[in-house]
Amino acid sequence: MEYRKPEESKLICLLDSGELVQAVQLAEEELKNNPDYLSYYGHAQAIWRTEVQECGSKQNAADSILEKAIEDFAVSISLNRCFAPAHLLYASLLAIKSQRMLKEKYIEESKKHLTKAINHFQKAEEINPEYAGIILPQLRETKKLLASLQ
Repeated sequence: MEYRKPEESKLICLLDSGELVQAVQLAEEELKNNPDYLSYYGHAQAIWRTEVQECGSKQNAADSILEKAIEDFAVSISLNRCFAPAHLLYASLLAIKSQRMLKEKYIEESKKHLTKAINHFQKAEEINPEYAGIILPQLRETKKLLASLQ
């Protein structure tokens, strides 16, 4: 049985197939017309993946896109606290943001983002234990970085 709106199913298919330009367009349309946790999640994922693809790496992605993706994942989580993929990706982007902040010597802000990332990695694993293989290495690295700042 299908529980998603047809647009949401199409958005997920576009993301899965790597058709990111169309995914961004559809997500933006959904955000205007009928936003929900999946439209925010899809938009965040589509804009982030498009940016990384265009610039070649997560480290080279524009800060503005990173910030927008983080914001959209946060809204997605606020609309559905049990959606593990949003927690996982939100935590991953917070860790990236934290690393960028460290380069600029914003240590206290970086610690806050790392702590928040750890909490969301743990929440994602709690919701979906099958993510452990993805989460545990990132969680270890994030905890290690945070410990080095203490």
